[in-house]
Amino acid sequence: MQRTIFNYLIIFILLSFQPINIVGQSIEKDKKVQKFENWHNADLKKNKKNGVSTDLAYAELLSGKKSTTIIVAVIDGGVDIFHEDLKDVIWTNPKEIPNNGIDDDNNGYIDDVHGWNFLGVGKKGTLIYESLEVTREYKRLNQKYGKKLKSQISASDSSEFQYFLNVKTEFLTKKAEAEEMLKIYTRVKEDWEISEIDVKKFLNKDTITLSDLKDMKAPLGTAAQYSGDYLLKLMTQGATKQEINSAYEHFYNQYNYQYNLDYNGRAAIGDDPDNFKDTKYGNNDVKGDRPSHGTFVSGLIAAKRNNNIGINGVADNVRIMPLIAVPDGDERDKDVALAIRYATDNGAKIINMSFGKTYSPHKKEVLEALEYAASHNVLLVHAAGNDAENNDSTENYPSVYQFKNNSAISSFIEVGASTIHKNKKIPADFSNYGALSVDIFAPGEDVYSTNPENTYDVESGTSFACPVVAGIGALVWSYYPNLTAKQIKEILIKSGVSFADKKVLRPSSIEKAPKIEFGKLSISGKVVNAYQALKLAEQY
Repeated sequence: MQRTIFNYLIIFILLSFQPINIVGQSIEKDKKVQKFENWHNADLKKNKKNGVSTDLAYAELLSGKKSTTIIVAVIDGGVDIFHEDLKDVIWTNPKEIPNNGIDDDNNGYIDDVHGWNFLGVGKKGTLIYESLEVTREYKRLNQKYGKKLKSQISASDSSEFQYFLNVKTEFLTKKAEAEEMLKIYTRVKEDWEISEIDVKKFLNKDTITLSDLKDMKAPLGTAAQYSGDYLLKLMTQGATKQEINSAYEHFYNQYNYQYNLDYNGRAAIGDDPDNFKDTKYGNNDVKGDRPSHGTFVSGLIAAKRNNNIGINGVADNVRIMPLIAVPDGDERDKDVALAIRYATDNGAKIINMSFGKTYSPHKKEVLEALEYAASHNVLLVHAAGNDAENNDSTENYPSVYQFKNNSAISSFIEVGASTIHKNKKIPADFSNYGALSVDIFAPGEDVYSTNPENTYDVESGTSFACPVVAGIGALVWSYYPNLTAKQIKEILIKSGVSFADKKVLRPSSIEKAPKIEFGKLSISGKVVNAYQALKLAEQY
């Protein structure tokens, strides 16, 4: 079967595909793991890695000191609470009797022993796929404006109509792109599978390596020759069957769920997502069906230290409160707001939010939940996003910086992702940034942490910079419990290591990114640092 030049062009599309969203970018275990293991806890001067000096802080500042337990809520897609490195640090509701079918503490959630699943379906199950907010907004507004001309729009509706036109353009463009990419990857996936069959048959082998393809001498013009040549081209460029299947699945989900106007996964939950008083939904299964992301986040914050297993989390006296509110798609504002309130009401001092979206139809209710948490002395930590965009001019919810005059939320931190490097590559090339909207950077590229089923891996994303900051916040607060959430934020920002004047590559999807002062990428121009934060906390 002959492969056309079209197929070879797929190589470049394939290599540029980086599905860095809530899931992050996964790297297969190999020698890279050894290079990146624990680098985010390292010290720049001592270890020559641009980490946050956690290990140095424990060695020089915390020896013999006592600490207070800090509860950190992780609003995410689920956490493997049975993981060998996390099972000892999972929060347990002291007022709830497990599995008795009774709301013992009268907080509105039955048997919420370790947290709550706001995507829960029935007694045990989780909504996996959701549409994107742009899809939901287009569907909602198209019913009102879809058949109207601009001349028919009243003055009072003109602003909303223009918003509809913007939503419509984005939705139709993104849906068409997803459809085209799905066609491409369907073809690549099928061609790979057929080629494998041809080559395996010719070589009489069950598995194929790059060496096999290089040494293969199939007769010219045969199916084996064309198939071998095709696989050799792809594999030489670093493509793998796993990557192709992952890309196919990504665009399949985009087309069939995220941009599908007819898909309504929410119906399975049985609540009204626009009614914030309708709170009797979900279940207590906090692991859920897709716990990879939340497990990775939790490990960075609090994986059991010095147990000779896996990794050491940043904080040594923390309890993780898992709250599921993030599907494969865009989270609902209602779930986010209720999760923030649940965390606050049940004792969380820090809330980690490694998710985000560009549309938020109920942003008022989410803002009120953030204000509620802040008024109860809660530190709120949010990931800046992974689109290499300037958050000063693009929306990334939930974020207090999207609103004017939010002085009430003085304990909110927006986090960008930094790298292991101290040179021009300090900011991760995928990280969002903003001189007015991102507070600080933290290690988020190629960091090592926990995966479900007692495994570990290396991943990238601002999703993973966010828990590094949350972990340092928990570490400082546990040793200095009389500080306020506002003071914890001040300490984290003021004590960061400054690279403000250093010329770095601006995060960008293009190969030759322009240089910019690191100080123009965030409010502080700094990378967070545990050692310096603890020293400053002592002064406070």
